[in-house]
Amino acid sequence: MSSANAGTNETLKVTANKGLFYVSVMGQNDGVNFSVKTGTSTPDPVNPIDPATADFVVVEPVAVSIPAAAINSKAEFSSDVEQIIASTWAQWGEISANTPGIVADVAKAIHFLAQQDDIKDKDLDILLYFLRNFAANGDFTQFSQADAKLISDALHAVAMMTEFYTTGAPAGLIHESYATALINLTTAEGAQFITEQLPHLMALTQFYAGLSNPYVNDNFGYSTNQILKAFYDLAYIGKQNALI
Repeated sequence: MSSANAGTNETLKVTANKGLFYVSVMGQNDGVNFSVKTGTSTPDPVNPIDPATADFVVVEPVAVSIPAAAINSKAEFSSDVEQIIASTWAQWGEISANTPGIVADVAKAIHFLAQQDDIKDKDLDILLYFLRNFAANGDFTQFSQADAKLISDALHAVAMMTEFYTTGAPAGLIHESYATALINLTTAEGAQFITEQLPHLMALTQFYAGLSNPYVNDNFGYSTNQILKAFYDLAYIGKQNALI
């Protein structure tokens, strides 16, 4: 600010990370000139129209090396997996609790479906959603590190599908089920696989952050809630289980 009176000029430098910045000049301000100059900024990788600081962390979708799916066609789905596909959530609790080996069979089926790269396959949505039920009702006394790895590999495959980072239906359903399935890895057996999933979860969060209005997309209200809740679940439940 410059003034007609000598010695009363003032300079104020402000660093604002993002958003609107308001300045109010109070008091006796007759004869005061106010000018604003912008400094250097770097483009926001989520929304290049907005300026951002150079410290903005960019989390890109990641590709990881995983083994090929253990099965090669839907004809190889176990009878238990077929029963899940043909039934509903109301029946899944009993299946989760009383069917030995079910989570391994489901994970293998999800892995196969994800590698087919058809996000619209209803069986993929159903089986991912079943993992949420298993997290609540499954018999974790029989849950092994091998089971956890099968789930982790299956979720890697899902997160690397071509249309995973998109807004068209049923991407929102897949995002929601992916996020809720992660809770199965908060056991001692799954602990080593939690950190492997974090880059996917963080990239998915940043993808949502770049949407001007995510809630216009099918199921994105629910998926947004579950993606954010996943960070809480992994931290809180993992801590309860003495994993972190």
